[in-house]
Amino acid sequence: MDEKGLGKRINMARKEREYTADRLSELCSINATYLRQIEGGTKVPSLPVFINICNALKISPDYLFCDSLTDSGISMGFQ
Repeated sequence: MDEKGLGKRINMARKEREYTADRLSELCSINATYLRQIEGGTKVPSLPVFINICNALKISPDYLFCDSLTDSGISMGFQ
């Protein structure tokens, strides 16, 4: 996983929504310092925090993981 890319996309989405780090951290019930570490690529959010960030920013997880996801061509039967 590209932690720096993930953090950068979270940061860009936050700024597009005109949220401060303090505001987004409040919406996600996390410490603002922790959010800044995530945005800086030094920390990786837990799954619950990641979901909270996606919901608060109204963005999809695949946007945040676009550098890490590949199309393997394997179908799981989902459409």
